[in-house]
Amino acid sequence: MNSRQLIAKPATIKDAKILFNWVNESKVRQNSFNQDKITWKEHLTWLKKNLEDKNINLYIATDKHNNPRGMFRIDVKGKKGFVNLSLDRNYRGQGLGNQVMKLIIQVAQKIHLRYLVAQVKKQNQVSAKLFINHHFKIIKSGIKNQAEYSELIRKNLISVKK
Repeated sequence: MNSRQLIAKPATIKDAKILFNWVNESKVRQNSFNQDKITWKEHLTWLKKNLEDKNINLYIATDKHNNPRGMFRIDVKGKKGFVNLSLDRNYRGQGLGNQVMKLIIQVAQKIHLRYLVAQVKKQNQVSAKLFINHHFKIIKSGIKNQAEYSELIRKNLISVKK
């Protein structure tokens, strides 16, 4: 799958180290509902479980030279996909979030999801704006793990063929 310069590559166990580095980056931990550092052992257990689960779609967003720029995950529950994404800190602020979001939507359409759902901490205004700019609507707010958050949804993902 291609969206301008970025390509969605299914993650493999070979991506363990880059995913581990991204998940433990300070800004990622700050914007996560669980802010504790992840150990290597915990990460490998999580990664293996996610790679084996047919309802989890884990991708690395790479440039055309196969250099990793970020990741996204869609956890499928029925016709809904619960979205998580992260960009390498060296590539934030360059418009790559928009490209990753386009990849997410392409994958969601390919697997015939009707809705995408994201939960974003209130303090993470950059992510909230990214989702809103891609036609997500805030449907509720609440508190999760002592943090205020908004839940956003994008409906009608299935494209109509003429």
